[in-house]
Amino acid sequence: MEALTAYLVGRGFAQGPLFATASGRPMLTGDITDLVKRVARQAGLHRPERVTPHALRHTFATLAIERGASLDEVSEALGHESTDTTKIYVHALRRLENDPSVKVAKVLW
Repeated sequence: MEALTAYLVGRGFAQGPLFATASGRPMLTGDITDLVKRVARQAGLHRPERVTPHALRHTFATLAIERGASLDEVSEALGHESTDTTKIYVHALRRLENDPSVKVAKVLW
């Protein structure tokens, strides 16, 4: 709550949308996508154009599951109404784990 209050006060206007542009306009989906891509470029990532809000959600879900979070916990964190939607991330993780290049990389590292 303290961090949220500091953010609202620090941006110069405490009223209005939680996430807003510098002019105070509510951030739209495209604004957020642009922000994520800009931060990825500034971070010097190899392929910043591939970093999207959806990719970040997918990474969050995959890492959470990989580190032992339950399907119910991840489903709730992502706001999914059904764990069936969240199961997609588990299948993607298993496909990655079984990819031959990942198996070779584990030997090399």
